[in-house]
Amino acid sequence: MLHEPDDFIGNILGKLLNRQLENQPMRGKVGRWRMSVVLDTDYYPISIIFSYHIEIVADYVDDPTIVLSMKFNTIIRLFRGETSMIRAVLGGAIKTRGLLKHPLSMIRFYRLMTSILGG
Repeated sequence: MLHEPDDFIGNILGKLLNRQLENQPMRGKVGRWRMSVVLDTDYYPISIIFSYHIEIVADYVDDPTIVLSMKFNTIIRLFRGETSMIRAVLGGAIKTRGLLKHPLSMIRFYRLMTSILGG
């Protein structure tokens, strides 16, 4: 299981990831990933490091694989189901870096997030 950080955004993300990682096949898949994702919000950045285990850090890691920049309001809208990740990216609410350089990592993270958010 993933240690849930003390900060607000990281704790919510940790709880959602832990719930998803109760699924053994998903835990096996995610355990093989080697990437880092930064969710750069208007409050503070959250880094998710996938390397034999998952670690969530309330800081910006060096040389992330993917960077998703968004406002906290966009995160709330995603959790409430008012928008989808694809719609938010296409509408400009989420800005991405690393998509063209690491498309497989982006697809993996997108699938993980859509399974967490329920569709």
